[in-house]
Amino acid sequence: MMILKFLALLFCLFLVSPAHAEDTRIVAVVNDEAITSADIEDRIALIFLSSGLERNEANIKSVRERVIKNLIEEKLQMQEAKHSGIDATNAEVEAAIASIAKQNRMTPDAMTATLQRGNVPKQTLVDQIKATLMWTRVIQRQLRPQVEVGDDEISAVLERIKANEGKPEYLMAEIFLNVDNPADEAKVYELAMSLIERMRNGAPFNMMAQQFSAGTGALNGGDLGWIQPGQLSGELDKIAQNLPVGNVSPPIRLADGFHILTKKQERIISAVDPRTIEVHMRQANFALQGRTLASVQGDIDRFRQSVASCSALTSRIGQYQDWTTADLGEKRIGELPAWLAKLAQSLPVNQPSTVMEKNGYAILLYVCERNDSGADRNTILVSLGNEKLELQARRLLRDLQRSASIEMRE
Repeated sequence: MMILKFLALLFCLFLVSPAHAEDTRIVAVVNDEAITSADIEDRIALIFLSSGLERNEANIKSVRERVIKNLIEEKLQMQEAKHSGIDATNAEVEAAIASIAKQNRMTPDAMTATLQRGNVPKQTLVDQIKATLMWTRVIQRQLRPQVEVGDDEISAVLERIKANEGKPEYLMAEIFLNVDNPADEAKVYELAMSLIERMRNGAPFNMMAQQFSAGTGALNGGDLGWIQPGQLSGELDKIAQNLPVGNVSPPIRLADGFHILTKKQERIISAVDPRTIEVHMRQANFALQGRTLASVQGDIDRFRQSVASCSALTSRIGQYQDWTTADLGEKRIGELPAWLAKLAQSLPVNQPSTVMEKNGYAILLYVCERNDSGADRNTILVSLGNEKLELQARRLLRDLQRSASIEMRE
């Protein structure tokens, strides 16, 4: 899922301070649950081990503030999950760890050994993964049923894809650093600049995204997929178009926080194979009953003028007792007979065809929808739904923060 923040760790040997297992000073209390100095220091050690950031005073301060914020959010997320009767089993957590190790060409045992060499307790990684799994299930159970994507939204995306044919598109990734409190803007900006400097000196973008990004693509290293002109918001779209492949953008301040982009690849949107185009067709049938087509042409013309769209076909067919309708469903043009495929590709959408005679019937065909982009409507549906779900998840977390009792003790 897009909101998961699994740590696909490309572990490197890195000198970190010893774990602070004996330090149980309480730093924050979230609805009567404590966050200790040991929790914070262990998570800091994990971040430096996995990201390769230089362990200097400025970076430690910046990372520490981000870690405290993240631990508070995780407490709230797990509390909400438990309130809803949601949990994650040890087997599920171990399976997630095995998946992380596999992504990095390691065995689970090798990854555990690397954690030990970095003085990072395995439980630190376990706790983070468990919070992620539980929060994901909260979102799926509580929020997913509320998300709706309209046909008009899908059609708008398809039209944009079609309009951009022949133009460049970009494989982009993003790190999103949210700014919930305007007073934190300077600190978040400093963190953004620190990450950018590290990436420009060779640190992989995906590692930084997995550790720091609050964006929808954090699980996949900040991956946004192939982006077309006009798909991102104004300033991000401008940066995406002008950013050279392989480069990292400066921090881009939008209303929700700072965004850092990188362009992985660039290509031209190519023409679509007509056979892959999807069409949804309906058919109107007039029984000739031994009459010639010419003798009933007037009746057919009046029908065509009155029933001039798919919606009219479904709503008005009952007014014409000699006419019936059939839904031909959704098909790829390559799956249709040659004569019908040609018509499906060329007939204007939502208009009746010229009349044809088939098996004793006068027939009119309607193309109700045609996906000329070749894009999969279901894929677009999922993508739009995930975007809305992410916004809902952020809203739920803000609501939990507002209603929570959060006490800072240092």
